[in-house]
Amino acid sequence: MQNIIHKELQDINPYVRMCRCTETHTGWALIDRIIYDHQLVLVAKGHGETIIAGKEHSSSPGDLFLIKPGVVHSFIAYSENPLQMLVIHFDFFMRETEISGLIRNFILKNETNCLKNIY
Repeated sequence: MQNIIHKELQDINPYVRMCRCTETHTGWALIDRIIYDHQLVLVAKGHGETIIAGKEHSSSPGDLFLIKPGVVHSFIAYSENPLQMLVIHFDFFMRETEISGLIRNFILKNETNCLKNIY
């Protein structure tokens, strides 16, 4: 059973978990992957194949894919022109566990800075 959270549009506060540029090589593939946040993938260079929930898409520069949490997806780079992609993992709302982790890290950082000043 899926846990559905209803939020107002004004409550949306995107939380970017990770952003990176992925450069592939001949024979590179990421097969049947499932993640638990949203993912935006922008193809910057190269050509390949993107499979999302069993549906195949040709991937070329300028293509933008939105992959929802829990959806099986794959990326396959063509050998003659491997992919370069900008990948962003995010959620529309920060989860309580992430908030508590950020607070804990903030407190630890400040305690460490405080200790440096004392010693």
